[in-house]
Amino acid sequence: MFAATLGRAILHLRGHYFAIASLVVAEVLREVTNSATGLTGGGMGLNLPVLSADVTSQARLFYYAMFVVAATALATTALVAYNRLGFGLRCIQQNEDAAIALGINTRRYKVAAFTLSALFPGLCGAIYASWVNYIDPTDVYDVLLSVKPIVMVLLGGVGTVLGAVYGAFLFLLMEELVWRNLLEFHAGLLGIIVVCLVLFLPQGLPDGGWAWWRRRKGEAAP
Repeated sequence: MFAATLGRAILHLRGHYFAIASLVVAEVLREVTNSATGLTGGGMGLNLPVLSADVTSQARLFYYAMFVVAATALATTALVAYNRLGFGLRCIQQNEDAAIALGINTRRYKVAAFTLSALFPGLCGAIYASWVNYIDPTDVYDVLLSVKPIVMVLLGGVGTVLGAVYGAFLFLLMEELVWRNLLEFHAGLLGIIVVCLVLFLPQGLPDGGWAWWRRRKGEAAP
């Protein structure tokens, strides 16, 4: 509900104006969270009830809960991609002005996508907070939580159903193999990766890799 309301307020903005508005909203929410001590616990955060179950049972419960949310998100993405909402979003991606000229209510489509994009992270946040039994503004408003999903999508391929899945596996593999040895520079490395992906692999690593391979095959052919 909050995402739908916020979307109607800021999704008429485009480009860097929308990016600035998003950053401002995040900082405002951080201050509201820190100030609303009665509701959010302020800067000290909230302690959540501990489940009366052993560690193994809890781990299994939260694992399956996250798995169900992930599977539902993937199914919803596929459903959206092949219906009217997906068609409208692809039109907006290609040329929003042309989409408006064709009679597409771009603001309504963007608000619908914005609301869906908030639903599943909200569910994951609730599950995660219940798992660790504690939540505070420092964790919730960490900028990396906003950047990492973008990197995953860029790695896997923007505008594809399975792109986020591929990107998540690639990102976690990279994080495990490289970032654990570069803890002091991981934020800078993340920025470099984003810039390189946007400049050199705008279609994602899988599609970009296949395109590169096809070009090499074409050059090698007599």
